Amino acid sequence: MRSGLGRAKTPIKAGSGQTGLTDCRLRKRDAFNANTAALCSAARGPTNAPPNPWEEPMRIPVIAALGGAFLSTFAVAAGSPADLSAQWLTEGGKSRVEIGACPNAPTQLCGKIVWLREPTNPDGSPKVDKENSDETLKKRPILGLQMLRGFKWDGEKWDDGYIYNPEDGKEYDSVIRIKGPGELEVKGCVLFICKRQAWTDPKKGS
Repeated sequence: MRSGLGRAKTPIKAGSGQTGLTDCRLRKRDAFNANTAALCSAARGPTNAPPNPWEEPMRIPVIAALGGAFLSTFAVAAGSPADLSAQWLTEGGKSRVEIGACPNAPTQLCGKIVWLREPTNPDGSPKVDKENSDETLKKRPILGLQMLRGFKWDGEKWDDGYIYNPEDGKEYDSVIRIKGPGELEVKGCVLFICKRQAWTDPKKGS
């Protein structure tokens, strides 16, 4: 017997250990033993109909779409014209900042100080982050310090990032714009007050 939606109701034979009618469409969400499977298979008979797309989860297309979206986003951070991976000389030539993908967020840009023109104090001790307001960070070395974090490419510039200035121990909202081959404009702002610096990469310059 079939209902209007084509749901097969199969009589249970004597000796099967079951009584009444079996709803063959319950097999995917209820316990379904071998006897019931055989009865439903016999009730349906042979068929060459393709699988119902509404019953089969479309896992592969969804996974492929998500993977493609991730790869296209990642390509912005590596291998595109907006790729800033290099060691950039800060304005005035006091330091070099190595820019690259953030370790825990590969679609974002981060940067750390990898060279100082004057890496030590007059007494020969290495320069540390003494201006930091956090007492636990005052003794960390300037060399290797993360200066840039969280920059996101918006199609025109690297925006929504932060820049840390070890000279005053403060972090500022920041934007990085590409001004030309081997030249960046790095802007840091507090409220409506902004300062700009020109950073250069001699290897990418003309």
